[in-house]
Amino acid sequence: MPFSIRWLGHAAFHLVTEAGSHVYLDPWIVGNPACPINLESIERADIVCVTHGHFDHFGNAFDLVRRLGGKLICSPEMAWYADKRGITREKSSLPIDLGGSVTEKDVTVTMVPALHLSELYGEEWSAEHEFRPGGAACGYVLRSDG
Repeated sequence: MPFSIRWLGHAAFHLVTEAGSHVYLDPWIVGNPACPINLESIERADIVCVTHGHFDHFGNAFDLVRRLGGKLICSPEMAWYADKRGITREKSSLPIDLGGSVTEKDVTVTMVPALHLSELYGEEWSAEHEFRPGGAACGYVLRSDG
């Protein structure tokens, strides 16, 4: 299978490695006016990477991990937020820090710095008017031999 990359609007991308692993970066699908697919059409997500805590980046990451069983790769702060929503570190998330790497299937993901704000505005925001720091914004370098 040839390597492929598809832009899904905004900062969302879908990559397929030569070995067939499906990777989603910042999968904001529902509500993204530029996204050419719908959430239900996604049948496989082995790795889901989130760069920071803004809704238009982590978007549907949790939905994909819950429904399809892939691994969430993100900052420790985003992993804490995901854990509160049922995406546990024990089963589903692989938190790493800037400069750190993790390998899942045939893909090694390295977290690199990015210059951007990152706050988490969840249900708590409307109820309590508070936000939680989402950790540093980041980017990812992906390597795959397959």
